[in-house]
Amino acid sequence: MSGLTKSLSFLRLKPDDDARLINIGQINPLYPKNKVTNTKYTPFNFVFLNLMEQFSQHMNRYFLFIACLQLFHEITPVHPATTWVPLLTVLSLSGAKELIDDLGRHKRDKESNSKAVNVIRNGQMIQIRSEEVQVGDLVKINKDEAAVCDLCLLISSNDEGICFIQTSNLDGESNYKQRSAVPQIQAALEVRDNQSNITDSFDKLLTFDGQIVCNLPNTDIYEFNARLESFKDSSLSLSTKQLLQQSVILRYTDWVWGVAVYTGNETKLGMNKKKPHMKWTAAGQFIDRLSMFVFLFQLTTVIIFGAIGNYLSHYSISTMPYLALTPLGDEWYQSLIVPARFLLLCSMMIPISLKVTLDFVRAFYSKLINWDNTMYDEELKRGCISNNTGVSEDLGQIDVVLT
Repeated sequence: MSGLTKSLSFLRLKPDDDARLINIGQINPLYPKNKVTNTKYTPFNFVFLNLMEQFSQHMNRYFLFIACLQLFHEITPVHPATTWVPLLTVLSLSGAKELIDDLGRHKRDKESNSKAVNVIRNGQMIQIRSEEVQVGDLVKINKDEAAVCDLCLLISSNDEGICFIQTSNLDGESNYKQRSAVPQIQAALEVRDNQSNITDSFDKLLTFDGQIVCNLPNTDIYEFNARLESFKDSSLSLSTKQLLQQSVILRYTDWVWGVAVYTGNETKLGMNKKKPHMKWTAAGQFIDRLSMFVFLFQLTTVIIFGAIGNYLSHYSISTMPYLALTPLGDEWYQSLIVPARFLLLCSMMIPISLKVTLDFVRAFYSKLINWDNTMYDEELKRGCISNNTGVSEDLGQIDVVLT
């Protein structure tokens, strides 16, 4: 079919408001490319978002409150640097740890987006990067390769158009599942040799013409309601049996060809991703809650001893004015000086060094996991990878494993 006729074929069918129209073999620039992003921060929002997350903890808010109180020389018994320096150190170390984790996600995204993919464009098979795949592209997946986007299966190297996939990266299930091409499409595209074996030929794909109408991107990984229009003047139904979701691995099948229907963050996997958030360990959450109870105990102590201190202060002014327990004057905050001093003196009940030590220990745990040669996988040729340096201690607190 000529290029002009293919262009006009786009006008044959109009999608509904809740459907997507895909012209097989023709990329549609209206839909996003296949670039995958799992990073949490950008260079512009890192400081703001990270500080918001860190100050969502009671302990960090407590130390910030104490540090601000120490800026007032009338009430602080120590130099403000004794709290500000440790607090800024804790925030900096935690921010650096989050930055390292996010750079790791960025590195993995770059590796995934740079993966070589075979597609048909302009009448020939070429290799492009995974992030350059677009909706409508004819994509080839070889044995033991992962699908780079959501594909509608057109033809398989196996007889009867069947193929097997492993969906452990998608739903955690390690057993193989079967997918199958529509028999009419398989028969129209396959080319057999003298031994009646299906050959790795894409000649018929070059002239294959059709339009797929499918539902819009959604989070249901097992839903794919679609139909193939303009195929030999007929319409064929498509379902999940023809859907190869992003990240599924092709098994026991030499190759398959499919058309990209969902790409990038609009794939089934991408629609189910949640924005990465700062993870807190069970021990960290317990310490955070405990620090809140300690702070409430401090407030109770401050109220009691502050009231006693104010009474003694007023008594000393009338009987022993030379002591001057509080600055002389009629300012409104005079009655708050003694309680605030008690609060600062009791602030050592929650040691800021505890948080620094825990952060260092967690980071060291994650490195020990990465360096453990006993967890090296010979088949995958890689060891254990700790993607998050903050939750490694929770591995020892797992009670139940569901398989």
